[in-house]
Amino acid sequence: VYAFIIRTVYVKGLSQFHKTATANSNLSPLPHYSSAFLLPYEHKHTRFIHTNIEMSLDLGDYDYHERHPFNTSSENGNDVKRLSWRMSPEESWSDWTICLSVRKGREVATIELSDGGSSSSSSDDLLLDEFHKEFHVHKVQLSIGERKSEYFARLFRNNQVLEAHTSISNIVLESSAVKAFPVLLDFMYYSDSALPLSSENAVALRFLAQYFGVRELFTCVNDFVQKDLTFDNSHVYLMEAEIYQDERILYHSTKICAENFQAIGGKLAATLPAHLFQKVVCSPFLSCESKALSLCVAHLCETQPDEVDSDLLLALTDFRIMPTVDSSIALDLLRLAEDKNLDNVGTKIDKRSLQKRCIVAASPFWKDMLHQSHGDLPSNIRIELLSAGLRQARNELIEEKLKCQTSIRKSRKDLEVRDNSLMAAMTNLCHSRNDLDEKNQILFFIRSKLLSIEEMLNENNSKSMTALSTVLQDTKCLIDAHFARERTPNL
Repeated sequence: VYAFIIRTVYVKGLSQFHKTATANSNLSPLPHYSSAFLLPYEHKHTRFIHTNIEMSLDLGDYDYHERHPFNTSSENGNDVKRLSWRMSPEESWSDWTICLSVRKGREVATIELSDGGSSSSSSDDLLLDEFHKEFHVHKVQLSIGERKSEYFARLFRNNQVLEAHTSISNIVLESSAVKAFPVLLDFMYYSDSALPLSSENAVALRFLAQYFGVRELFTCVNDFVQKDLTFDNSHVYLMEAEIYQDERILYHSTKICAENFQAIGGKLAATLPAHLFQKVVCSPFLSCESKALSLCVAHLCETQPDEVDSDLLLALTDFRIMPTVDSSIALDLLRLAEDKNLDNVGTKIDKRSLQKRCIVAASPFWKDMLHQSHGDLPSNIRIELLSAGLRQARNELIEEKLKCQTSIRKSRKDLEVRDNSLMAAMTNLCHSRNDLDEKNQILFFIRSKLLSIEEMLNENNSKSMTALSTVLQDTKCLIDAHFARERTPNL
């Protein structure tokens, strides 16, 4: 190290002296010595150098701000900012401006994202970023790198378009795409930041990735959708996919909604537009009970009456997917079918028509129907309704009569069984009494014999007969006790 320093200083000194001598005519020029002049010296002393010795050289401090005191504080070396589209165009040296227009139905509400300010007809048309509503971007960030935009890369290379002269891009997008546009810019600007994906903005970001040609964003969104799309949020994906005509998302979300309609049908009827609800109900993957489907259709007709026409109602209540109607909403659907002139040909009602199914479903409530006039219904429908109510009443009466007859027959059988049991009990009682009489006769006979033996023993006074007398007395007592238990008079 020392040898290198000495050589460098010496060579520079000789060079400076040579220049000074050449410039001064009074001094004779000196020969120029190259760095090879000290090479032998350097190699000669290399063996005395310790390479593991670290030296701290005082090279001075950064003094640009001391030498230029009029610079602004934002240029301080300690205040380092990352390049961002959120910065002011003067601070970030922005070289391109984006002007978005929100498509809202047939009207287009323009959001002027430039220095000229912004204008909007409603709060939904504004961006959700409360600090920055202007997109002052940079060509290098949008057109170069792994996360570049193929759309802007081609645009910046084309000098024939108007945008090349004005440096402003005018783009018309849907409202949700405008709200997701800052996420797209953050993704292209910052490779280390997390992508804030959700069920609400996934389809919009997928559209933006396709529209502006950002392959990395498209891959990230697809990976998220693979894990996030379930029956709980399938209606959100369905509505967004319908806005952007995303056929893949539209197919999968419709299938999931149809397969789980039994569980989420009420939510779909409350959140989906009528035409999307029809798309789910008419799907070949529909899995739902007929009466549950009729309740969901009735709820849709109640919440969106202006969107329901005869064709839509006919498709939602097709006999193949709704063969039966729930009784609680039968009259409501019947009135709706009449209002839409659904399947009303002359005075004859087809058995598969919605009117007929509603009449059949409402017939169990014939008591209420007989007490109501139903004046808002046509005469043929009222006749059919009352006829169905009377038929239902007759059927119920017949069923009740059959039940009564069955109950009577069952009671008669029960009585016969009880009578037979009673007769059997009485027969057994008679047999028992006969057996008891026979036993009493036998005991009476034995007692009479014992009395005779007692009389004969009384005539004999021998001691040998004493024991026999005792035994006979005990036997007589036992027989008396038996008669006492049987409530037989003493003999």
